[in-house]
Amino acid sequence: MRRELDARLNAARAWETEIESYYLQARGLGLLAGSEPHVAGWSLDKYILELRRVPALVKAMDIPDVQEGTNEAASAELNRVVGDEDRLAQETGSIRRRLDKVEQLSTALDQYGVDLVSQEDRLQGVGWFEEKLQDTHVCPVCAAIHTDGNARLADLQTLAHEMTALTASIHEAPAKLDQELAALRVELREKEAALSKARQKRKYLEAESTVLAAQRQRVRQIYLFVGRVEQALENVSASRNVDELRSQVRILEAKTAQLRRDLDPRTQRDRLSAALDRVSAKIAEYARLLRLEHRTENVRLNVRELTLQFSPLSGRTDFLWEVGSGQNWVGYHIAGILALHEHFIGMRENPVPDFLVIDQPSQVYFPEAWPSMEETPETNGKSDRSPDIEGVHRIFSALSAFLDAVSADFQIIVTEHAGSITWRGLPHVHVVGNWRVGQDEFLIPAAWMPQE
Repeated sequence: MRRELDARLNAARAWETEIESYYLQARGLGLLAGSEPHVAGWSLDKYILELRRVPALVKAMDIPDVQEGTNEAASAELNRVVGDEDRLAQETGSIRRRLDKVEQLSTALDQYGVDLVSQEDRLQGVGWFEEKLQDTHVCPVCAAIHTDGNARLADLQTLAHEMTALTASIHEAPAKLDQELAALRVELREKEAALSKARQKRKYLEAESTVLAAQRQRVRQIYLFVGRVEQALENVSASRNVDELRSQVRILEAKTAQLRRDLDPRTQRDRLSAALDRVSAKIAEYARLLRLEHRTENVRLNVRELTLQFSPLSGRTDFLWEVGSGQNWVGYHIAGILALHEHFIGMRENPVPDFLVIDQPSQVYFPEAWPSMEETPETNGKSDRSPDIEGVHRIFSALSAFLDAVSADFQIIVTEHAGSITWRGLPHVHVVGNWRVGQDEFLIPAAWMPQE
């Protein structure tokens, strides 16, 4: 418990250094917007008072609630838009490459057409040359007339016709290319518009996802902070509430100190010696009441030998078994038992039952011929009580004195054959039954016995 107290005190000191940090974090998160400005030197109680308002203020705040599945849907939509953007980018690139190739082809055709026109211009003289030449001619050498045509001129004419046809087809090609170029440019603009729209949507979704993530992070941060604040306040309260624990520690420390004193060997020896002195003094008192022999000597209980020892002025120590007389034997046993019970009753915790059973303490005084409980022994016609009767009377007197001394609910049960003369007039004596023929019921009732 001492360790727990020290741990709580250390925890309280540690939490005191954290409370100001929690307060500043709460201000930074906007959870204490309406609180008074922070002033250096605030007490711990002031910080605690301000932070106790945080949970209630958070509950009253309009914190946006992120619906379940919102992030999943936003992520799926973003992935779809990114896929569309990639597809449109690929299609746009493909159309742009086709457009570039068609434009290159158109330029090449234009240049080729120019070249063909130049070649065609160079072949314009073929017609004139054809008109001037005849199909027949006279050989200047032999004057023979030849009717076969000029093969070279025929080839030249064929080439001129092919050039004319090719030039005509080249002049028709640009119109078709222009149509295809126009269609490709329209398609390219449409794809670029769709791509731009997809990119804008992607940027919007990314921004929205970022906002949702930031929003979710802020909400999570706020709730985590509130949980830490509540735990911190609880820990501070528990750490500072040590009055009861400190009181328990003081009580336990006092008990521990008492136990250490009680368990100290020297203290135990002193306590045992003091107890033996008290018990021995009580034994001596009861011995005087019983008028036993050696009662004036220093009688003492010997716990090692579990007997009584006597130390007369001569210096010799005698034990009870060395002291003669049945009267002394019975008397000192009764004195010792009564002294021990009186000591135990005076203890704070009594481990011994509060009753005592004594069987026929008069046995050493009366002969077996003692006739009955109410009769007196034969005394030659005299009614004076004998020393034996006086001895038994002193035993009952000692028992009565013991009950007066303890003043407690203690019961002594005596089974005795002696008559009332031995205890008549003494307090605390109550006859329960006379177990003799013609008197009270026996200890074992007669009804239990078989009938003859």
